[in-house]
Amino acid sequence: MSTTPEFPRALALFTLFYLVAAAVFAWLNGNGEFIVYICIMLVMIAAIVVAHRRSDLSAALLWALSVWGLLHMAGGLVPLPESWPYDGPNAVLYSLWLIPERLKYDQVVHAYGFGITTWLCWQA
Repeated sequence: MSTTPEFPRALALFTLFYLVAAAVFAWLNGNGEFIVYICIMLVMIAAIVVAHRRSDLSAALLWALSVWGLLHMAGGLVPLPESWPYDGPNAVLYSLWLIPERLKYDQVVHAYGFGITTWLCWQA
């Protein structure tokens, strides 16, 4: 009898859905660089699968990691309205000033990611 932990099916479908949507959106917009980034995400997901099989990571952590991936995908692909404040060459979520000249979407996503990664290390 195997005791290998399973991934929640809803989590797998959620993650697959946003990765496919991001890949299609990037491809339709000729964003080849982002296609490479999606491939990197697939490698990272494989690493999480291995870590989960060895350490039985909590469902809450797995969901938090997936949400982090979604925030990354949205950050590079979701365009901003012209009137919104942003910093950088591309008007996408990653460049959005949440608090002008103080706090960007990019900084919030990375802070969240460091917290989730710390939680991952603690669980593993």
